[in-house]
Amino acid sequence: MKDTILYIDDEKENLESFQLAFWSAYNVLLAKNTNEAEDLMTKNEVKLVITDQKMAEETGIAFIERIKPIYPDTIFSVLTAYAELETVLDAINTGVYRFIQKPWDQKEMHQSIINAIDKYNLQKENKELLLALKEKNLELKATNDDLLMLARKFREGKREIEERENLLSAIFKNIPLIVLLVNANREVIKINKTGLETSGKPEEQIIGIRAGDIFDCINSGEKPGGCGASEACKGCLINSTIVNSIKYKTDYYKIEGKLSIKRGNNVDERKILISATYIDGKVPSVLLSLDDVTDHKEIIALRNA
Repeated sequence: MKDTILYIDDEKENLESFQLAFWSAYNVLLAKNTNEAEDLMTKNEVKLVITDQKMAEETGIAFIERIKPIYPDTIFSVLTAYAELETVLDAINTGVYRFIQKPWDQKEMHQSIINAIDKYNLQKENKELLLALKEKNLELKATNDDLLMLARKFREGKREIEERENLLSAIFKNIPLIVLLVNANREVIKINKTGLETSGKPEEQIIGIRAGDIFDCINSGEKPGGCGASEACKGCLINSTIVNSIKYKTDYYKIEGKLSIKRGNNVDERKILISATYIDGKVPSVLLSLDDVTDHKEIIALRNA
């Protein structure tokens, strides 16, 4: 597609000469006055306007000064037969690209047109790149704002999680109940302070073994397999509560049971309330709490309920 240029001159012969010289290389628009030129510019993307300076209705520089704010990207050149300094300065201050003396040489005029259109295309490309860059910067700013908001929410969420974890850890550690986290094999994953004190064993000896073995249940030593291997273990409420909680993914609350603990040559029968909470993680587990109510009145109330 040819580039569009507009030639303004109030002399018909000059218009015809310009069209004859450049019609094959460009889409040449002709205007015999600035009013016609303005109308053509509203209907076409004119890259270059070449206007005669001395015209009856309006000078070329006056036209450029009036029209350039409307078409700031268009390149303007002025033709004049008078090489007066004041005219040249006016053309420069108005934003004229080039000052060309009449009569013009076709070869020089063609080169001037080529340079002007190159300037127009470069300016337009730069403007589009700047606009694209501005839009990209806005997108990046929006993305950055979103990331900052997400980071802030993440920090807030992380802080809330840490606070909850600290609270739960404190409760787990200090609650006056035996609390165990056990897996499907009834092996201890974690134990709290009360559990450690009740077992009388260091934590490193407890992790990975079963609950009955921790508390020296009298049934855990009857078979080589330890906790769960004895026939009596089938009736153990602690054992069945853990198994059923994982099997049915359910919770239990204050089931009355007992724990027979071996103390040297004696057996200490403890009355306990068993609660279990199923935890559905990568490794299904149960949070088991054992409330020793041997000396509590609560166990009597439960029996009579």
